[in-house]
Amino acid sequence: MTEDVAKTFRIIEGYGGRQTRYFRFPGLCHDRAALRALSPLGLTVVDGDVVSGDPFATDWRPIVKAVLSKVKPGSVVILHVTEANARFTDEALPHILKGLAERGLRPAPLSEVLAA
Repeated sequence: MTEDVAKTFRIIEGYGGRQTRYFRFPGLCHDRAALRALSPLGLTVVDGDVVSGDPFATDWRPIVKAVLSKVKPGSVVILHVTEANARFTDEALPHILKGLAERGLRPAPLSEVLAA
């Protein structure tokens, strides 16, 4: 597992730009042994408190409902960017952003959320 994650970061590094040191386990599934295994990589493991359900959605509306019904200041919302696995996320996002703005909330970089 440690080598798989390290390999992914090495591949991403080749594309330049600002590199993240954040990591989210698929499905938020991890235990202490997994956290210990990744410790040498210097990653910050981040879970989310708002699971959008976008990989399983058959329409954008349930994604919006899932996010806006649970989000609060400081939430980490899990959304996916791959059209093949989460094909309605792009349609849901403008509605989510509008709903956040109506509540006085705004998206923020993960580093800012974690610093708070």
